[in-house]
Amino acid sequence: MRFATITKSSVLKRLTSCRWELAFIKESPEEIVNGKKPHYIYINNPFTDYWFADPFILDVTNNKALVLAETMPRKSEGKASISLLTIDLQKKSITKMEIILTEKWHLSFPMILRKDGFIYVCPESAEAEKLFIYKLIQNKDGSHKLTMLKPICNDVVWDSDITCLFGSPKMFTAHRDNYHLDIYSWDYDQEVFIYEQSISSNRQNMRMAGSLFKVGTTIYCPQQDSGYTYGNAVEINAIEVSENSYKLSPAVVIRPPRRLMIDGLHTFNCYKGYIVVDILRQEHLTGLILRKLVGLKKRFSAK
Repeated sequence: MRFATITKSSVLKRLTSCRWELAFIKESPEEIVNGKKPHYIYINNPFTDYWFADPFILDVTNNKALVLAETMPRKSEGKASISLLTIDLQKKSITKMEIILTEKWHLSFPMILRKDGFIYVCPESAEAEKLFIYKLIQNKDGSHKLTMLKPICNDVVWDSDITCLFGSPKMFTAHRDNYHLDIYSWDYDQEVFIYEQSISSNRQNMRMAGSLFKVGTTIYCPQQDSGYTYGNAVEINAIEVSENSYKLSPAVVIRPPRRLMIDGLHTFNCYKGYIVVDILRQEHLTGLILRKLVGLKKRFSAK
């Protein structure tokens, strides 16, 4: 009986297996926020033992993109690491994978900070119940690593972005749940981020989906739409600030490509005019059907 249970469970797991893949969007950030339909450039992953999600662009030069991403072994239920990926944009393929950070806890969402010529990274570390800042170091042999400096927030937060687009340092994150966008301010005395205020919604669309970015004079905030299924789409909202109060105004929704077996998109990041996203691909039709049924059930329950 126990053997039968294990076998049934393992078969269901295989039939519902999925993976996250990377893609670039052909259009510029300006074109996207103005409503132009995205055209996806799929990136081949030759490292078939791993899948990649939560991509952040480190740099783009001479048709070569350097991307930090959450990295998970496909045959493992362990904790994800952070990798530095080299992507050939002409060949549309990952040419190098370098795992640069592994901790005792799960890591994802490797948000990038650029300051005084140095690169800092704050990956999600909610399992550690703190948010840490790391410095990107290049070793003498050309390899890279992330070196921990210190904790910069003592709360459990998910998918955080730190920005100075509003003047003083702010952190946009999810502290309570996906129904609240929580905003933190930098405390210069304690040298940590302290909770300031929240923006609420009656839908699960407030969790960050990438870093804030600016087009013209408008600041935009990408956020996850997970109301019916996790990683359903990305909502990009314009942020208005008045008397230290923040207001979100819908700009555009970025949905996954309309292709068989593709059923999600939950990260949107831009740098130097390039946009990178992650796309959820189901490996079996069973997984796609079950995910759709769960989404339909939630839709009817919400009515």
